[in-house]
Amino acid sequence: MDQDAATLNDLQDKLLDHFHSLAEVRKQSRFPIFALEHGLPPDKIEVVRKSLRELPLTRYNSKTFWLLWVIYACEAGYDYTGDEYWPSFEKKTPNWQNQYRCEITRWFCKFQKEFNGVEPSGPWAERFRIIAWPITHALLPRYLQNHLVNLLYELRFLLVNVTFEVESIGRLLATHAISASSRFENFLEQKELTGQIVAALLGAESKDTDKLIYLPTLKRIVSALRESRSSRAKLKETKNVVSDRFQGIPTSFLNASIGSNRTTIPKNLSCSIRPNLFLRHNTGRGWSALLQFKSLRPITTQSPELSSFLASTRCCLNGASDWKPTGWLLSGNRLGVLHTWPNTDIPLIQFERSDCLLDQLLDSDFRLKTGPIWLFRINADGIAYHINSLTVRPTKKYLVVTTDSLPSPQISPAPKA
Repeated sequence: MDQDAATLNDLQDKLLDHFHSLAEVRKQSRFPIFALEHGLPPDKIEVVRKSLRELPLTRYNSKTFWLLWVIYACEAGYDYTGDEYWPSFEKKTPNWQNQYRCEITRWFCKFQKEFNGVEPSGPWAERFRIIAWPITHALLPRYLQNHLVNLLYELRFLLVNVTFEVESIGRLLATHAISASSRFENFLEQKELTGQIVAALLGAESKDTDKLIYLPTLKRIVSALRESRSSRAKLKETKNVVSDRFQGIPTSFLNASIGSNRTTIPKNLSCSIRPNLFLRHNTGRGWSALLQFKSLRPITTQSPELSSFLASTRCCLNGASDWKPTGWLLSGNRLGVLHTWPNTDIPLIQFERSDCLLDQLLDSDFRLKTGPIWLFRINADGIAYHINSLTVRPTKKYLVVTTDSLPSPQISPAPKA
């Protein structure tokens, strides 16, 4: 037996013992195991990659080192960017042939049966039957990590009102991820697990961590999220808001939010509840415009008067004629279909009567950007989301809404070599 095969045999045996032990720990919680919970340090992961790539790819080797191939495929899933799984996988794996793709499913099915591993589910898993296994077992692939950070940032003022228990946190995230991708929605369905990750991100300790996620794996994910340049600032702001509120509402926040005359709302709080405008395609009928409103409950926790006003006053959307019932903006995210394009001269929502604090919020943060052109980017889910800039990128699909004629496109010349 050559050195690579001996090394792989040793790693395979150790990983079998590790996952059997982890499965024993999970018996009580019955929570499934992810292949990413292998616990291997970066140098050992690289040994697995290098050894498998240098070993001749035969059915004997794929059967003998099936667990290592699970780890190999899972790590490729963790690095998945949301574009293409196979081109990158095959480029890094010499002698790989398409016939071995089905082997991946067999390896993961064996893992699922032997260790009570997680099993992919939902429309996304039905559509991508093979790669659903390694990407699901990657738990929180890098391409989903920004989704989580952005959602936490948007919900930071709601988090402070949630009991700091992992299931409550997870339930909050799942409830408010209205425009999430199907893959991210699948991840959020594991409410206790997502709550565990969020608790660790925000610096809270949780009991019995290993019953939900292997501690070294949790630390790995948390470390990756905190080290990401694009995530660091939002995580810091989210943590500051949550930690301040659990230690007691800071004086500066109270003064800013209600003060002696109840005249202002903190800018960071008002930004977190801005409505979103998007377009949804209707088969045979073109596109419909919708407004998504986030709950105004975060601002009412600091103002009993405003809470009473919203609970007793009807509202109407800018672009629709029907009146929404009292308390409509207090019970979670709301969607409203528009029949006409919103008037940019007035706020996106109006109330039957006036409130000075709410009028200030509506006037500053609940207005549609002045046209005559509005740009929407069509996402993979088929929904077109409004973007403030008028800049488009290659390979992306867009919709343009205008009250005027379209201008001639301006294309910058390619730089000279």
